[in-house]
Parts: sequence; C-alpha cells; structure tokens
Amino acid sequence: MYNKILLALLVLLIIPSVTLAAWWNPFSWSRSIPVTNEAATSTLTDSQQADILMADLIDETSKNIDLGHQLEDNQKQIASLEQKLSIEVTAYNQLLASSQQLKSQYDADLNEVTKNCNDALIKNLNRPVSAPTIYLPSAPSSIHCTSNTLMSGQTTYTDCN
Repeated sequence: MYNKILLALLVLLIIPSVTLAAWWNPFSWSRSIPVTNEAATSTLTDSQQADILMADLIDETSKNIDLGHQLEDNQKQIASLEQKLSIEVTAYNQLLASSQQLKSQYDADLNEVTKNCNDALIKNLNRPVSAPTIYLPSAPSSIHCTSNTLMSGQTTYTDCN
C-alpha cells in the first residue's frame, strides 16, 4: 500500500512539471527551415540595382564623414580636458606642497610655544613662595583686635571684634 501511495505521489509531482516545462513541446521538435526562392525576389534590373547601391554608398559615405567630424571634435575636447586636468593637477600639487610646508612651520611654532610655556611654568614653580602682603588701614578705636591668630592652610587670620 505504501508503495502505491508513493508512486501516485511521484506521478502527481512529475506530470505537472513535465507539462509546464518550456522544453516539453513535442510540436517544436521537428521544425524545418523555410526555403525561399531567390530568383523570384530579384526583379530589379542591373541599372536599378546599381542606382540603389550608389545611393546606399553615398549615404554611408556621408555618415562616415559626419562620424569623422564628430571624432575630430571629440579629440579636440579630449585634448582640451587633458590640458585643464594637467593645470588642475599642477595647482593641486602646489597646494599640497604649500600645505605641507605650512604644517611643518605650524609644528615648529607649536613646539617653540610649548617649550616656552613649559620653561615659564617650571621657572614659576621653582621660585620661593612668600606670604602675600596685605595692607590694612589703622583700625578705628571701636574695633579691638586680640592677639589670637588662627592659621588655616597658608592663610593667617587675626581675631578682631
């Protein structure tokens, strides 16, 4: 029973694919090439054929001349564009060289400024630190200052009331 179901399933899957396949067309298997009679198509006289050939030759010659002019114009445009490109490449190379020179000058100036700032900073760090001098005007008689002095960090406070 299992074999019959499997066979039926295969037949159901294969038959549609064969009938719908593009290559499965038995009517197209034996096509013959149609035969034409060249003697029947040639009804023009030799002079008419020569005239037709001469007209075709003139048309093709004029097309070739037009294409030659277009080719010359295109070659001129190419030469002009190549000249502009060489000018732009030269200008670009000059700008690039100038940019590199300015960058090297900037780097040198930056190094000098950095060195000067570091030297000044080191000089200021190495000098002795003294307490700041503060000028206080003479105290009015109503304010009485005691000798109690408070020290907080590097700042000195005198107690007055």
